[in-house]
Amino acid sequence: MSRLKLLVEADVTAVFRGDITDCSSTEALSVELWNKKGTITFLGVYYRIVNGNWNKCAINRVSASCSTIKGELEHRHLVRAAQCPIIPLFRWSLNMFVSMRLLFTVLLSAVICEATASAVNRVRWCTTSDIQQSKCNNWTSVECVQAVSMDDCVRKIKLEEADAVVLHSSVLIAAGRCGLVPVMTEYYDKENLAPCHDPAQLTEPYVYIVAVVKDPSLTWDGLKGKKSCHTALHQTGWNIPMGLLIAQGKIKNCSLYNSTYFNESCTPGGDPNSKLCSLCAGQDSSSQPGRDKCAFGEKEKYFAYSGAFRCLTEKGDVTFIKHGTVFENTDGNLQKDWAIGLRSTDYRLLCLNGSQAAVTDYKACHLAQVPARTVVSRPDMRDQILNFLKEEQKKYGRGGTEEARFSLYSTVKSHSWGLLFASNSQCLVEVLTTNYREYLGEGYVRGMEGLYSCVPPDGDSAFCFHLPQATQ
Repeated sequence: MSRLKLLVEADVTAVFRGDITDCSSTEALSVELWNKKGTITFLGVYYRIVNGNWNKCAINRVSASCSTIKGELEHRHLVRAAQCPIIPLFRWSLNMFVSMRLLFTVLLSAVICEATASAVNRVRWCTTSDIQQSKCNNWTSVECVQAVSMDDCVRKIKLEEADAVVLHSSVLIAAGRCGLVPVMTEYYDKENLAPCHDPAQLTEPYVYIVAVVKDPSLTWDGLKGKKSCHTALHQTGWNIPMGLLIAQGKIKNCSLYNSTYFNESCTPGGDPNSKLCSLCAGQDSSSQPGRDKCAFGEKEKYFAYSGAFRCLTEKGDVTFIKHGTVFENTDGNLQKDWAIGLRSTDYRLLCLNGSQAAVTDYKACHLAQVPARTVVSRPDMRDQILNFLKEEQKKYGRGGTEEARFSLYSTVKSHSWGLLFASNSQCLVEVLTTNYREYLGEGYVRGMEGLYSCVPPDGDSAFCFHLPQATQ
């Protein structure tokens, strides 16, 4: 077997090195990448001279090997990001071997693997912010596609501009209406890791949505006229409490967005000039304080679960968040100025029966149970995404073989929670049904759809709500 040696240098795709001799009509060619300290081999990239033509052998092994070596080379800064060399098919005459060196030099300078194996096989992961995109760019196994929101990710996946994303339960309804299917769900209970090894053990795939207060005398029935902090408009921290208040007759459905039930609120994504946004603060910046007030995204510092809890600590009377949010942001677990010194024991849960409970009693005192955040994709991509994530967990999950290089869950460097996946995730567990209504539960789906019976959800999710409903 002959060898073709490629000298790989920083910012250079590949440079030909070495001679090829003693080739015959049945001989295979081994391709190797050399750097100045040693050799990295392209396993499975072989070419054979057959009837005067160069043909690629072991095709199924080429793509995987190219992606694997490409990631390794990028990690070692030996090639530019998203590039690695691959030998193209080319027609040769057996009496032209004396010219091989010159011809291979020309060919290798013009071809990169991104135009062949990588472009076909890399999963396109959807992100919704600059900070998510930054972390995604360090995940060398995927191609990162930035959208403006989760709803926009749903649309991009539907239109085959992206392949997968992690969604909150409220957006799962729009995703299901678009024909997308659940693939894997985040799992948070570190005291019971059995579902991480066997999806059938996942008997409680829920997040508990709780009402959290600071005032030990406040009750669920005493919230009228108080200041409320919500994760965002049409997200779980808005949908669940407002749906309950509508069901209890305390708010009329069609006056939902102009309700005077709460005196002031922060609901990112709402009208900045309305009561929905009166508590919002915009960017947490000394140079431009207040800019992007009530924006649907991280430019509003009270956005999402952690932001809604911060709103409670600084301005509000009650917030509606998932059961783990208090612990994630207190007791020294979040190293941000606003969270320093906060203690989980200083907060209480409101129960629907009019009582209060400790924040540790969320299973007995909560507003609703909703599925955890879930990875979705198109039906034709489900198996590929499932198998891909299972393999990625082995490398980059908790205790993974390459977790020190990149972690799916850790966000220590950014001092932020839940970028691509929630930071308290212990693993991703396969969802054993592709029917989104069955997965979410008919009660939750009916309640969510009831919220939209008067005014449909705004944003890009409306794109899919107005499409014909997918057949399940």
